[in-house]
Amino acid sequence: MKDSRRRWFGAYAAVVLALAAGCATSSADTQPTSNSACGFAAEVPCPTQTASAASAGQGAAPAAKEPTTPAKDPTAPQWPPAGMAVPASAPPPKRVEIGRLLPHAGCRELAQVTGSGGGGIWTSSATKTEKAYDEIRSSTRTLGGDYALIDLVAGDARGITITAHAYDCSVAPPAPAAGAGASVDERLRRLDQLKRDGLITPDEYATKRRAILDDL
Repeated sequence: MKDSRRRWFGAYAAVVLALAAGCATSSADTQPTSNSACGFAAEVPCPTQTASAASAGQGAAPAAKEPTTPAKDPTAPQWPPAGMAVPASAPPPKRVEIGRLLPHAGCRELAQVTGSGGGGIWTSSATKTEKAYDEIRSSTRTLGGDYALIDLVAGDARGITITAHAYDCSVAPPAPAAGAGASVDERLRRLDQLKRDGLITPDEYATKRRAILDDL
């Protein structure tokens, strides 16, 4: 009985060793040679490459290239063409003021202008007035003026009409000289009053009176 058990265990151990040797041979034969057979699909772990091996096999990463500007083709058409005169940008339109009093006495009258703004009852009075003002400004600007003096405003529910006169007020009159507005009599009376009030000395009075009389 003991001999038969020993023989059975011996045969069982031989079978186990043979199976173990066969599994080892199969694992060696199926070892992947590249990363294409490893990973999740092949269920075989991919071998990791060390940093030193990667640097030795592949070298340093290439440096980034700076963008270069393409060379200009001399045969390409140019704009504007050589020798073509390019007009300068148009100046801004002249500003035109609208009012009921002239800014100064040096304004020069040009012509009568009219502006109208319509739209019916559905348009506000402010919108109609602004449309009329725009027409007056345009007409005044065409005449070379910069100011429009309102003469008459008339309107109803359908629209509004404004009549004005265009003026050129770009040249202001010269400033009057000191004391030029008063007459000789007024200047002498004023001088006498200053002397009576003791605001000037007798010498100053005599000098100023002589200067006023010299203007005659």
